[in-house]
Amino acid sequence: MKKSVSSSKPPRCRFLAILRHYPLTCGCVVLIWYLCLFRPPSVPSLSEIPNLDKVVHVVMYLGTFGIMWWEHARRHAAGAFHGHAADDIVAALVFLIHAASR
Repeated sequence: MKKSVSSSKPPRCRFLAILRHYPLTCGCVVLIWYLCLFRPPSVPSLSEIPNLDKVVHVVMYLGTFGIMWWEHARRHAAGAFHGHAADDIVAALVFLIHAASR
């Protein structure tokens, strides 16, 4: 049986445990930080698409959420949709769609 990340560990050990258990998710977070902080080149044909930045952010965050969900399901091996995970996914999608439509 695998140990879960507990709050009794020192911060450095907890960080390393999260990095070890969720490496792809951590990589996605670092990639999103990089993509959000650099200045992209201007592409005239893409400037015609309305709300492109919102669409790109939703895709990035949904991709990160999907990778995190997959790593969690793989690590715990209790099945992909245990508990109310499907309800949480639908609620997150509704929230993101509502936020993007503002």
